[in-house]
Amino acid sequence: MGLSHSFKILINFAPEKRRYSYAMNRLLTICILLIFVTSYLFSQTTSTDNHHLIIKSLQQPESGKGQVQIIQDKKIDNLIARYIDNNPHKKSIPGYRIRIFSDAKQGADKRTREVKSKFMSNFPDIEPYPKYEAPYWKIYVGDFRTLTDAFRMKKQIEIFFPNAFIVVSNIDYSKL
Repeated sequence: MGLSHSFKILINFAPEKRRYSYAMNRLLTICILLIFVTSYLFSQTTSTDNHHLIIKSLQQPESGKGQVQIIQDKKIDNLIARYIDNNPHKKSIPGYRIRIFSDAKQGADKRTREVKSKFMSNFPDIEPYPKYEAPYWKIYVGDFRTLTDAFRMKKQIEIFFPNAFIVVSNIDYSKL
């Protein structure tokens, strides 16, 4: 008699336990879903804001320089924002640079510093990127989005560096 009585108690207790467990699982699922949705919405807002900051900074007038006015379809804004959202770790985009120097001989590191200094004195507004790619020391310059821009600058650079040539490279889009 004692065994059947305790069995009935377990049977009667089980539905309440299932209801409690179901309610807790549902509450936990809703909380997790809410956290993911809010973090997703926050990240979308942040990167879109960054995109608009980039566009606004380009359109800011600077003394002694021209003014940039960007007229484009909203779809382009959406594509740029999507690219930034999907690639938050990337700080670069495909583009072009100009290689002005390459040397693997003894003392190439010293010569690299000399060439970099010469370049910076002639073109102070263009960033040089010295790089060691074993066994060569190389100097790349500029961040050009289009081949046309790179070609125009190459014509100016060739006066001082006649062996300069254009290479495909990842460029820093924050400097564009």
